[in-house]
Amino acid sequence: MLVIKFFRALGRQWSLNGPLGLLQVWRIVANKIYNWLFLSRYHIQADSSCFISGLKYMQIGSLAMGRYNWLEVVSEYNGQPTNALLKIGNNVSLSFKNHIGCAKYVEIGDNCLFGSNVYLTDHNHGWYRGDKQSDANDIVGERDLGCEEVILGKNVWVGENVSILPGSHIGDNAIIGANSVVIGTIPENTIAVGTPAKVVKVWQDGKWEKVK
Repeated sequence: MLVIKFFRALGRQWSLNGPLGLLQVWRIVANKIYNWLFLSRYHIQADSSCFISGLKYMQIGSLAMGRYNWLEVVSEYNGQPTNALLKIGNNVSLSFKNHIGCAKYVEIGDNCLFGSNVYLTDHNHGWYRGDKQSDANDIVGERDLGCEEVILGKNVWVGENVSILPGSHIGDNAIIGANSVVIGTIPENTIAVGTPAKVVKVWQDGKWEKVK
């Protein structure tokens, strides 16, 4: 059965891409082996180009990742443990070149979908608001991490080139439009766009209504 599937895939790729199809099929096979050997126990399906750091500090329901995604838990900074946790629900999908960085607490709910080039982080190099702020003269890489939890609810769709910054909370069923920067809270059942992202539509009475 596997041999038949292999030759069917080879024939399909050859018809679409000619000799390049051989490389495409080899990549598919290599990824299957990579996932079976290393990632299946963690409920992850990922392209072999992905970089994952800190698996022991992650709780994952089920996650699918395309090429060049980067998941990172910063477990130690300046010689001190961070006690960080990255929690990902079931049926979460990351497309291409997403970067998720966690040094405190990041939670991504079930059925979330990320486009490409999404950056999500719960930390900065330093503090830049409130009473406790970093000195501009301090070396950037040596400043204390400024950490605030980031939480995405269930069924959130994050568009292309979005940045989700420390302290952001996004409610269930929200949609974040392409090229947006999320700072703060986006309510559930809304569409938000812009820099910083603002709500432009709300789901009510069975349709998306513009916010006046």
